[in-house]
Amino acid sequence: MPNDELREITGSTQASRPCPTTSPPQMSQLTVPPPILGKADALFTDALAVRVPVFVVEQSIPLENEVDTDDDRSWHFVCYSSPSTPVGTLRIVPPPHSHHPSEGQPHDGNGGHVKVGRFATLKEFRGMGVGRALVEAAVRWLESEGDTMEEWDGRVLAHAQVNVKGVWERLGFVVDERMGVWDEEGIFRELGFFEVKGGLMGRLLKGIDHCGMWRTVRMEYVDSMESVCGCIQET
Repeated sequence: MPNDELREITGSTQASRPCPTTSPPQMSQLTVPPPILGKADALFTDALAVRVPVFVVEQSIPLENEVDTDDDRSWHFVCYSSPSTPVGTLRIVPPPHSHHPSEGQPHDGNGGHVKVGRFATLKEFRGMGVGRALVEAAVRWLESEGDTMEEWDGRVLAHAQVNVKGVWERLGFVVDERMGVWDEEGIFRELGFFEVKGGLMGRLLKGIDHCGMWRTVRMEYVDSMESVCGCIQET
């Protein structure tokens, strides 16, 4: 997607949405409608209205890298706060998956897992149950509609940021120690600012460590518990 088009989409979406309220939403006020496949839907625009502030603004990922080829084949989920403000998003990327070059030891299986990614919540709504609402909606959808992905083996893999690993653990994911820890290319956190020649200010950035975490949704699709070296957790 060209930069100008992406800026126009995210800019117009955010302008048309009400500003987040200061009152925390209750879980009952959070809604996650059925996901959509690909980018040809207004729901994908709402997903970008969350992803761009989180990944592009907060984590300094280049705008042109935020929308990738996996978006076309992914199922996109958006969480809304009453009445219709997008506050969180994630995507489910169907199989097959090859070994990620940054990962440690390759994961077991033939790449038949799904990958959860672009998992983000707007800063103002963190700690209010948005992430749990999204993951629970995605799991329910996988339980009922996962058969539509013929190659899916019942497992879900997350490339989790190590600094929020506990969030994923509370959502039922377990770390695969064999995959190690790596810097996901292009994802940084801000450490501060420094002054450069001419009085200009530069940003001091550091790569964010990631690890692999698994959750199993459909045990009948998994050949054996040992196939993921004890990293499968029944739900």
